[in-house]
Amino acid sequence: RRPPGRCRQPSPIAQAWRGADVAVAVHICPDKMSKAEYERVIKDLEDSGVGEPEGRTFHAAYGGDQVCMFEVWDSAEQFDAHRGRLMEKLQAAGVDAGTVDVHPLHSGHPD
Repeated sequence: RRPPGRCRQPSPIAQAWRGADVAVAVHICPDKMSKAEYERVIKDLEDSGVGEPEGRTFHAAYGGDQVCMFEVWDSAEQFDAHRGRLMEKLQAAGVDAGTVDVHPLHSGHPD
């Protein structure tokens, strides 16, 4: 098992695209995060001034007893700059960060 907050090893494609201006999809699935814990983490991020980080263009959460998050970022580097703050807030809420997957997007639009 990976230590909390560790990403799965990026695919060779994701590794090759790091450093390029490529938008990424980020799937964050903490171990057993309730909706109340999610709301606390979001409030803590907002209260500390990083609720709307630069480079994040989309954020959604889903699930009832097992909340996960899906985000779109302008680049992997911009997500990496925010990752530590997010992990800190998850830990403060008593939530194991679980898995974080980052994938380059092939398209910035649905069609």
